Amino acid sequence: MLLSGKTALVLDGADGIGAAIVESLRAEGASVVVATLTSAEVAPAFDQASASLGGVDILVNAISDWDVEAPQAWSADRWRELSERNGAVAVNAAQVALAGLRRPGAVCFISTTWAMATSPEMGLVGASK
Repeated sequence: MLLSGKTALVLDGADGIGAAIVESLRAEGASVVVATLTSAEVAPAFDQASASLGGVDILVNAISDWDVEAPQAWSADRWRELSERNGAVAVNAAQVALAGLRRPGAVCFISTTWAMATSPEMGLVGASK
């Protein structure tokens, strides 16, 4: 039980890789809170998780909002949505974690290969990650 006595907040841990991370953290003994949120909700969610867990040792940002969309269909609204979910939440989560994690703590951000090697249909996603 490598993480016995440790606590974690996992952003978007309800499905996909986030759910697998939650399962792994719990299997190693960590107490975990899962949250799906906007950038404005990061600080309150962190405070709530900290209060319910007695502090947070680990923050995992497993947020990934993406879709396959031809460049001709891209819109400024979709860019704002992706920037909020994949960018602004990450920035706020990092700031909140650095200020509020117990020491020593850990922050882990999960990204995607689309952030490095993209295709035209994944261009907005790659840029937002």
